[in-house]
Amino acid sequence: MAGTASFNSATQILTVAADGLPSPVASGVFPNDNNSNTITEQDFDHDFLYRGGTFGPTRTFNSNQYTHDGFIRSISLISSDLNVFTGNFIQPGDEVLFVFSDGLKKRFIYRGTTFTSVEGEFWLATSDRLDLIMETQENTPVSGTYEYFDARNSRSATPLGAIGIAGNGVTIFNPSAGGGLNPPPGFQWIAAGESPFVDSGEDSCGGHPETTGQYHYHDPHFIDCWNANGAMAGYNDYYGSTQFNGDNLRHPDGHSKILGIAFDGFPIYGPYGYNSPFDNISTPRVMRTSYRVRDVEIPGRPDYGNSSDNPPAGTLMEDWEFVEGVGDLDTCNGRFCTTPEYTTGTYAYFVTVDENDTDIVKFPFIIGKTTRETIDTTFTNEPVQGGAQLPEVTITVTVGTDSVNGQATGVFYFNGVEKPANFALERETTKYIFNQDADSNATFGDTYHPLMVSPGEDGELAGYDHYMNGITYKLDGVTKTMMQYHMGFEAATTRRMEWVVPATAPNLLWYWCHFHTGQGNSFAISGGTVIPTLAFTLQPQNVTVSSGATATFTVQTEISPEDGPVTYQWYRSTDGGFAFSAVTGATTDTYQLTGLSYMTGYRYRCRITGPVGAPVQADNSPLDSQAAILTVTGGGDGGSTDNRFDSTLSTFDSTLQTYDGT
Repeated sequence: MAGTASFNSATQILTVAADGLPSPVASGVFPNDNNSNTITEQDFDHDFLYRGGTFGPTRTFNSNQYTHDGFIRSISLISSDLNVFTGNFIQPGDEVLFVFSDGLKKRFIYRGTTFTSVEGEFWLATSDRLDLIMETQENTPVSGTYEYFDARNSRSATPLGAIGIAGNGVTIFNPSAGGGLNPPPGFQWIAAGESPFVDSGEDSCGGHPETTGQYHYHDPHFIDCWNANGAMAGYNDYYGSTQFNGDNLRHPDGHSKILGIAFDGFPIYGPYGYNSPFDNISTPRVMRTSYRVRDVEIPGRPDYGNSSDNPPAGTLMEDWEFVEGVGDLDTCNGRFCTTPEYTTGTYAYFVTVDENDTDIVKFPFIIGKTTRETIDTTFTNEPVQGGAQLPEVTITVTVGTDSVNGQATGVFYFNGVEKPANFALERETTKYIFNQDADSNATFGDTYHPLMVSPGEDGELAGYDHYMNGITYKLDGVTKTMMQYHMGFEAATTRRMEWVVPATAPNLLWYWCHFHTGQGNSFAISGGTVIPTLAFTLQPQNVTVSSGATATFTVQTEISPEDGPVTYQWYRSTDGGFAFSAVTGATTDTYQLTGLSYMTGYRYRCRITGPVGAPVQADNSPLDSQAAILTVTGGGDGGSTDNRFDSTLSTFDSTLQTYDGT
């Protein structure tokens, strides 16, 4: 079978099913000296929102109008709009796409409250106006409408495991080996590329099987395997009907074809895109990565060297940093652009290779350290019979008398135990089958009781989301969505919630009834990968110093359930907390400065991320501290505020200035 897919145009849901085998493409020999696993057939199923042909969720501010005057397009704001910035939905350095009613689609970089006149950037000029710096000048003001697409959902680290699926049904993983193969404590090896320091037995196609037998790709070497002997050309007409100079993975104009789909819904293209993002007449060329190896090791990393204790630069995930402008692609390894499939535009990922030698793959290979939208990990994957099939444990679920609170609708019983707390489950090791066949599930208290899972007690009834990762609902043996499960619950004869608890499940989850509060209790999750949580044990405190004295702000942090390293970045607000900007070089748990009289009222806060090098980032990373206020007594040394951008005595009205991009 390899892989099949169906698309519901009404819901935009793409449903994929795959056996996980690389067919019709060859693979390497497994097991081998560096990989003891065997490729086995899988039962992989996923349905997720397809976003091809879109730029993601569309947004406007309160007013969807802009005015173009001189080299500036201005957008008016009201006070409620400012939450987009104070709430960090748009942060300094973010790339934001604006689509205007005059047909222009243009990416801008946000510079916060820092003045800019650089074409392709925008800033919060006042509390009620954004200024976008344009390439073209309008001598007479013109107006129109706009919509924008921001990066608010691209903050979290790309998860380990399956993050997409290739055109032949093989899953796509990120380039990290996670915590495997004994990296330096707190760091992760790169599992792909030309010369990783450790060998995980990857074959010439950029793939290998994991312990369950699931074969997957880490890097775009699979392109050569797909082209060998026309393997994919005969797989389906999309690849076989057209080609560019004999390459069936490129369109006749030279642009790459879609090689896969990420589980945030966006297409993954080969390495070739149009030279100009929104000009499909421009000549296609290799898209360049914007990641570079750091010149200096990050804190806690062993010095660059040539041993396992001091690994070479570039062999650890943390060695790589995104540098705006050095390549074509963003931090997610994609861009906004037109493609042959989407002539009006889409967001798309591109696999990365060397622009001078396409046989050499370049970090991050397929998808970056973050993804444009959140990866949907609610897929199910099980080795078929004969593979490394997980053991099954059945929990008999009934509904019975509430002996504690006397609730008329009853409570859940698991294997005859009333509403057990901290019901023990293990990550990744077992397929748990919660069997609700008993009549009491459909009749107790003259109502019915579909079992649900949530990160909080009483789930949706108490304002929490559903937890669906790894869960499959079935009625009469047929897989159902969560909604279909509770809607068809009463009429069904067999009712099952099947769950392989994923590696990223938190330590505590809750079971509950879809309709009734107080009916469930907690799951205690153990084993596998634990999602950490960041916390400040000491917040920065308000400081009062005399003019010329040193002011010190400090924080203390912890990571639970197991502590680890974090990164620090201090931010300063000069306008009463309206906007914060990063303080250059302030990257430890303590920040000191010399207090000057004009700084009274400045606010300082610290942002932490982490754990550094962990396979899974904290669920609340990055985390901002409270803001502390600086008060400076005395005076006479503050200097003039007339020409400072943080002075409330200054105004910056763009209509009085012109910005010549030349």
